Amino acid sequence: MKEYTVISAFKNAETGDLVKPGDTISADDDRAERLRAAGVIGKEVSASTGTDENGLISLGGGYYQLPDGAKVQGKDKALEALKAMQELKQAEGGTGDGAPSGNATNQ
Repeated sequence: MKEYTVISAFKNAETGDLVKPGDTISADDDRAERLRAAGVIGKEVSASTGTDENGLISLGGGYYQLPDGAKVQGKDKALEALKAMQELKQAEGGTGDGAPSGNATNQ
């Protein structure tokens, strides 16, 4: 069986679990074809699927996952959302790169 990236939430008919965008799911070719036709899976997970230089994860079907887990359709929109997310972090005193800002305390 192959692994596929989930691009839209659905209830797994085999397990009854809710599968969320960004998750991966195993499927044989027949099931993958049905899931792809339903628009819930994207690319097969392989060495070529991963984070790009901007921190975006291609989910297939034109969808991208941001570092915070949000799903966006279209690379341009994903890049805009990533830039806005980084600007917000900087305005809040963070580094904008996902690293801790140094003002958090352990509790």
